[in-house]
Amino acid sequence: MQDNNYPGILRYSEEKTYRPPLYSSRDFEKLIAMPAEMDHDPEGFNLLLEDLQSNILLHHQRNHSRCYFLHFNNTPGNAARALAWIRFIAEKMMTAKAQLEDTALNRKNRKFDDRLPVINFYLTWKGYAYLGLEHLTPFDERGVFEKGINASMPSFFKGQQEPTWSPGGLDLHAMLMIAQDSNKFKDVFSDLDNNSFPGTRPEIASISQDGFLKRTEDKKHAIDWFGYRDGISQPLFFAKAQGAKQNDENNLASLGVVLTKDRGGRNKYSAGSYLACMKIEQDPAAFADMQFTIAAHTAVYGIEACIAGKKIDNVVDAARIERLIKIAPDAQEELNANLPKIMKGLNLTVKELQSRLTSIINSKSIAEIIAENEVGKLISISLEDKMKLVKDIVDIVDKNKSRETAQFNDIAKSLKGKIELLKNDTGIALLNAHVIEKMIEKIAEGMSIDKLTQETLHAAIDNAFTLDHTEKRKLVDSLKETEMISASEIKNIVDDNVHLAEAYIMGRFRNGAPVTRYSVQGNRKIADDNFSYSKKLVSNEATGADDSAAIRCPFAAHARKANPRDDRQRRLIARRGVLYQEKPVRSISTGKGMLFMSFQANLVQQFEYILKNWINNVYHGHQMTGVDLLAGTGINRDFSRWYFPINWNDNDPDAKVLLTANELKPCIKYLKGAYFFAPSISFLKNIDQLSTYKEPEKNARTAATPPPKPVFDGYPVKPVKVLRGIIEIIAPAPGNK
Repeated sequence: MQDNNYPGILRYSEEKTYRPPLYSSRDFEKLIAMPAEMDHDPEGFNLLLEDLQSNILLHHQRNHSRCYFLHFNNTPGNAARALAWIRFIAEKMMTAKAQLEDTALNRKNRKFDDRLPVINFYLTWKGYAYLGLEHLTPFDERGVFEKGINASMPSFFKGQQEPTWSPGGLDLHAMLMIAQDSNKFKDVFSDLDNNSFPGTRPEIASISQDGFLKRTEDKKHAIDWFGYRDGISQPLFFAKAQGAKQNDENNLASLGVVLTKDRGGRNKYSAGSYLACMKIEQDPAAFADMQFTIAAHTAVYGIEACIAGKKIDNVVDAARIERLIKIAPDAQEELNANLPKIMKGLNLTVKELQSRLTSIINSKSIAEIIAENEVGKLISISLEDKMKLVKDIVDIVDKNKSRETAQFNDIAKSLKGKIELLKNDTGIALLNAHVIEKMIEKIAEGMSIDKLTQETLHAAIDNAFTLDHTEKRKLVDSLKETEMISASEIKNIVDDNVHLAEAYIMGRFRNGAPVTRYSVQGNRKIADDNFSYSKKLVSNEATGADDSAAIRCPFAAHARKANPRDDRQRRLIARRGVLYQEKPVRSISTGKGMLFMSFQANLVQQFEYILKNWINNVYHGHQMTGVDLLAGTGINRDFSRWYFPINWNDNDPDAKVLLTANELKPCIKYLKGAYFFAPSISFLKNIDQLSTYKEPEKNARTAATPPPKPVFDGYPVKPVKVLRGIIEIIAPAPGNK
């Protein structure tokens, strides 16, 4: 069924079936597809902004807010009073255009307090139905708006005591949000029901939720309870008003990301947006546990690598390794026997091949390859000792943020004797397959080599050389005697990994810089904050290198899972959340978290797709990633496996630490949620005229219900007696005729 006023807009059919969405009018679709600061229909754009609610295209940025979750009581005449009350509220609401002008003025005057209040009003599907507006509900793909967030994603709120904001378990009809800089909120209902309000305020059951913005010390940026900048990596609609950098101005998002046609709007370009609202508890202590656990595991491997590197530098040189390499007496004969095959495969003359073999296949050349790549592989820390080291490191970084060098003395001492050298001939075989492959690469440098020739060369070299066991044992003994590692070296490794670990979880550092932008300047590693979120974060803009192997940003980092940036703008959402803190705090709760709010044009294709297909999916495409480290919850988290680079930007994609759900516990909990729609202001101002709600006529007579016919059971029927509305037939006993 189509709406005659807005051709192409499908409404919820009486048969309760859902059809694929059709776009709104061509003019509207053309308008919302254009970035806000590009050339387009200025008159239409002004009409759109003048009829659009604030807080959709721009965050309200007020220091405090209060959300009232409303149920309109089902008493006679209350729906009519509610319609009039909503119309009255609409007159006091700030439009998107007014918010844009107010934001520009406040930015110019550097005014960040005592700003104009922002009032918004949102309806649930049941709110539309209660108010007689079901015929104007926005398109409801798959019925998710009608069913609500708890029905669409029950696993998110499973086991919660208060899964919805419904007052007293009643139907949730609407939400009224007031945002202002002062934390002194009056009784909003009596405040809006002043002498100028026509009529009586409707009977309402409500609960409220306060929110606020937590800011950095310089008051410039909002941050969350984990200490990260909040509200970044957002779709940009107004580059200047949103404080975007110059390189972002040509990457503005389409208004179609958040706006869809409001079928009840009275203007040509009336638009609205779906609002997904969730109360999410945050646990900073659990976040720190996750951070320190990741840091401890990666630091242990860093310590191991540091020890191995020091041993190579201090003890091992090519000359020493050369002494333990032995060339078999028949090595030359072995090579000569295979020369015809090798010559043919490499297309070399005998002289050219002999020259290459002589320069590569000799003890000095082999020793250089071994000294460069292989000696460190002899050194390892046992798994049991690694686990003890992890615990020791976690205890230090968890209990003392300053992390003095002296605190790592015990770890440095305990490493004495815990370094294992692989002792069996197979494990300690310095002349291994990797060395031989390196030699073959040098022999065939600059030319292609077929598989048969490669196998022939491998066999010939493998049979030609051995290692002197006496020299090998001397090397092992000298490695054991080398100094392990100092406390200051351990501290530097741990500090660096603690800094990286928090960025591995979020995908960015606390200042907002992506972990892909981590860089080294001199002897100090920093997080470069000269970046643009409109570009792909999986690409390192500094080097142009691709991070498809996750050697800089883990696959499960929040910024990468929640916005992989490979779907263009189809999945973007506009986040407008605030923080909350409750007192007193229950023992089972942290009492603090985020009121997550996001606006989008389509709940199924944007909000729910992100949560189901990205955040809580153990895969992304064909890549096993585990769920989102920060936001992923539910049963999929229990089966997740996460990988973290042992060394940031290591060229070896396999050099990673594996951690499981047993080691990385969740640090957030989804408490409750709801879906709303933010209608246009013209809809709200005319809401009573658009409603099909009709008051029942006073003193209207209702037709009397005819009494049921008496049941005939074969006996004479006597007069009936009515007991509490139930007809009882009294029949004579058998024999009494």
